[in-house]
Amino acid sequence: NFLDTAEMYPVPTEAETQGKTDETIGAWLKKRGRRDDVVLASKICGASERITWVRGDGRGTRVTEADIVEGVEGSLRRLGTDYIDLLQIHWPDRYVPLFGSGTYDASQEREAVPFVEQLQALKKLVDQGKVRHIGVSNETPYGVCRFIQEHERDASLPRICSIQNSYSLLVRSDFESGLTETCAQTDVGLLAYSPLAGGILSGKYNG
Repeated sequence: NFLDTAEMYPVPTEAETQGKTDETIGAWLKKRGRRDDVVLASKICGASERITWVRGDGRGTRVTEADIVEGVEGSLRRLGTDYIDLLQIHWPDRYVPLFGSGTYDASQEREAVPFVEQLQALKKLVDQGKVRHIGVSNETPYGVCRFIQEHERDASLPRICSIQNSYSLLVRSDFESGLTETCAQTDVGLLAYSPLAGGILSGKYNG
């Protein structure tokens, strides 16, 4: 009964199809009913200059309060629901090497939305009842620890409860070399994506 979507889905994300996954889930929920029986997770975009079709003004995406609110409102509308059980930041607002882009390079650092401001924006949606829990995705040990640190400094801010990162028999080192300890010490659960390594472990590419 756990469904995971994102405002940019389906993948590969394109202007012509963006939001269709939400709409499909929304149609299914409307036909099925019993919304409370479903745990619905979604994700808002991180920083991207390339994805210019998600926001109404045609700019790229960030994790500012305005972006978060617009993203959630759009997701709720497409999903046909008034709340999201788990809202995740799809990837960080700050620079981190993502999706096979290599190792960390300090020279690529850029201005980013502070962690506390991201949590303050998410708090407003939690207080409004539009989001019940928050999490992160494609995040690093540093990012997890900083989000937890901000919550510990101000307990009124929501606490991240999960991280959705790639994890499989073929893709293990990123999580096991640092995030395993981080998540264990901070009580942040892993939602593994691509557990079949993009289908490779299913055997469908054999022969």
